[in-house]
Amino acid sequence: MLKVPLAVELSAVIVGALSGATHAAERKADVVGTFVLALATGVGGGLLRDILIRAGPPVALSGPYYLPVVAAAALVAVVFAGSVARLTRSLAVVDALLLGLWTVMGTEQTLAHGLPVTSAVFVGTLTAVGGGVMRDVLTGQTPAILLRGELHATAAFAGAVVYALIRSTGLPRWVAELATVATAASLRLAARRWHITAPTPAEISERVRRLHGRRPRGPAPPLAGRTRWRRDDAAP
Repeated sequence: MLKVPLAVELSAVIVGALSGATHAAERKADVVGTFVLALATGVGGGLLRDILIRAGPPVALSGPYYLPVVAAAALVAVVFAGSVARLTRSLAVVDALLLGLWTVMGTEQTLAHGLPVTSAVFVGTLTAVGGGVMRDVLTGQTPAILLRGELHATAAFAGAVVYALIRSTGLPRWVAELATVATAASLRLAARRWHITAPTPAEISERVRRLHGRRPRGPAPPLAGRTRWRRDDAAP
């Protein structure tokens, strides 16, 4: 199983907590609300993962460092709101790498607990995006992953699928881990750079019709070159 250095995992928690605290500041939340959103965004994905796979007490609660780190990040965001907001917007590469890292940790730990591959892909994706989902739900918003936008959950999903496929071939675990982080991070960065979004059902349907040479349903075009006779125009 992937053993992520504590400093790296706490860095991921800090980036997520700062993002959640910034989200709270934009909505004029008080100190308590800021801490709650920082906590949800920073460790929400890990909490959901540990609960779903029944890994015992969630690491975010059993570990001695996670809650103090979240509290410190929330305090920094409250005191230096403007600077933190600019900082979080400039951490695109770090955010993309952490997306891949959380995907690996979720997928790998799910497989280690004996769950099937499909469950591992689901939990790996949820681990990567769960914090953002909890943040949006707590603020009364539709979760961003349910709205059209630059690829995020899709990037995590692709990374989780890559991990499962590589592990099924018998290649070393570290190959799957690196490939997963590279896949998720590359897709996320490409989506941010070129504003790539997932297609809507209507767009998929239109492409399928074009592929099969079918035109969309609609009013029939007028018949060209043909005279329509009325009964009273006919010869007696």
